[in-house]
Amino acid sequence: MLRDYDFSGVRFAVILSLGVKHGLAKVTMTAPDKREAFEKVLTLLTSRYGKPGLQAEYDGDEETTHTTWTWVKPHGTCALESDEGSGVFTVTYAAR
Repeated sequence: MLRDYDFSGVRFAVILSLGVKHGLAKVTMTAPDKREAFEKVLTLLTSRYGKPGLQAEYDGDEETTHTTWTWVKPHGTCALESDEGSGVFTVTYAAR
């Protein structure tokens, strides 16, 4: 795990997952869910990859919303996830 990785001024903890055959398989980056940082990352990903797919789920028992923005590209999938109330947001890249 890499701690305190700077991605355009936002600090992330990063986990790299390696595959046996193809090397880097997945990257998971987690940061404190500060509104300004989240909006900055969403803007950067949208400007780079285009308009994302959006999915939101509401958990009535916990009264929280889990939202995922997804960009699917030939080389892999990038997702930005926010769990209301968790205090963090996550950027995940999974290679194809």
